[in-house]
Amino acid sequence: MHTRLKQLTLGLCLAAFSINASASISTFDDRSLFNTQGKIHYNSHFDDFSDGFNYPGTPFSLGDITYTSQENLTIGSGTPYSIGNKQTVLSDEYFSPIIGEIASSTPYNLFGFDAAITTGLASFTINTNLYSYYFKGLSLADGSKHLTFQGFKTDSAEEYFTGFSLEAAENRALLGISNVAVGVTSPVPEPASYALLLIGLVGVIARRKQKHIC
Repeated sequence: MHTRLKQLTLGLCLAAFSINASASISTFDDRSLFNTQGKIHYNSHFDDFSDGFNYPGTPFSLGDITYTSQENLTIGSGTPYSIGNKQTVLSDEYFSPIIGEIASSTPYNLFGFDAAITTGLASFTINTNLYSYYFKGLSLADGSKHLTFQGFKTDSAEEYFTGFSLEAAENRALLGISNVAVGVTSPVPEPASYALLLIGLVGVIARRKQKHIC
């Protein structure tokens, strides 16, 4: 199955807000492709909490993200919930949304995570300093064999991620996340840099030709 890179352009919605005129993000469903977009600063997991149920605290901070859900709960193997069978995940004790705030000390424009849900569909809200993006009706793995990767990249250097919320569509369905990554995209070379590189290549070729003639 080909990896898809979906460009999300919210033209009509953004037209009403001049501050969001350049706001847009790209999404990834393949972590290896996501990782090639820049440098990942943190890729945090919850494996230290091991099997069963554990309460890391509320709020709870890890890898430049502070989890502010109603009550943070890690779910590992050996529980009735499939989402923690393959890998320990962070969830919410009260079946309410998983909420996180992304530190602004570094303007992260790469954000991704692995997610699972016990049943039904999920909805994500991804917040940036410019806009909130809402994704509805997403299908995720149940966690028994694997989790589903979801990655996001801002398309503007001025836009960066500030937080997120993950919610199950069904009332008693349970979500879990792990391998939460934040990073910064690789800078795109300025036109002047390309010009200098071209001049350098021309110089090398000229010197080689001159040496060959001699």
